[in-house]
Amino acid sequence: MNKNLKYVFEERGFTVEGNSAYGFLCNYETNFLYSPMNSQAPIKLHIAFYGTEECRRMINEKLCSAKLRHCKFTFTMYGLLFVLNALTVGKIVSELPSLFDTVCGILSSSGAENRHSCPRCGKSLDTVASERRDIDGLKVTLDMGCIDDINAVIAAENEDFDKAPNNYLRGFFGAVIGALAGAVIAVVLYLIGFVSAISAIVAISAGAFLYQKFKGKPNKIMIVIVTATSFAVLMLSILIIYLVASGIAAAEAGLDISAFEAFGILLGDAEIRNAFIIDMVLTFVFSAIGAVVQIVTLSKMTKRKTSI
Repeated sequence: MNKNLKYVFEERGFTVEGNSAYGFLCNYETNFLYSPMNSQAPIKLHIAFYGTEECRRMINEKLCSAKLRHCKFTFTMYGLLFVLNALTVGKIVSELPSLFDTVCGILSSSGAENRHSCPRCGKSLDTVASERRDIDGLKVTLDMGCIDDINAVIAAENEDFDKAPNNYLRGFFGAVIGALAGAVIAVVLYLIGFVSAISAIVAISAGAFLYQKFKGKPNKIMIVIVTATSFAVLMLSILIIYLVASGIAAAEAGLDISAFEAFGILLGDAEIRNAFIIDMVLTFVFSAIGAVVQIVTLSKMTKRKTSI
């Protein structure tokens, strides 16, 4: 973690581990997550509390009136999530103390219950069985009854997901359209002298998106179908470029032959044959690089929670 951020939280008694911090801010259970590679949400602050509907309405109204700088907030099932972003981490560090004071004051004045109450049901954690669980990277203490209820909902959702149709064929059509988008980029880049992993990243990400839009189930099979389809289309795009170029060359030479026949003749030239092989290998290698990047992302996206 950035040393200045680390100091801010350690000074307040938080436990800092890697890029996260856990502790209590004004007696409210608080989590801090720092993701320097996430340009959209590099810094997240979650403050757990229980509040009635009226309490949350008041908090929302007061936070909107406070006009917090470099900060957006949303309510979660367990409290408030703040996403902070600025040009520099130093700017965030300088504004954190003011943010803490403002938020703590608003929570307290609005009647938000602190660490002694379950943030989901409001029961006193001093009198009921409770446990601290990891929920999407956040440490949150909950009443055991609430934990059982949440796990029951997760189990029901997973059962419904398993029973839903896979729609492989419909998903495949979406994957093909997405792969074609990547192929267009691959062709354009090739024509200006570049072979890039960007084409595969676009093909696979667009393919995965359209696979689901076409009602394909987002699971491991989706990853296989989208990746294989993208690879095939990207490799085929290089072959098509050579076929078109061969057909044009044959026409200019006054030969009445097909593009395939012309391509076969051109492959007899060692220089052209080597160029074709190199282009295919480079396309394969860069597509593999882009595929690895996207497979990691898709694997995280399709991984389903089994419990908290």
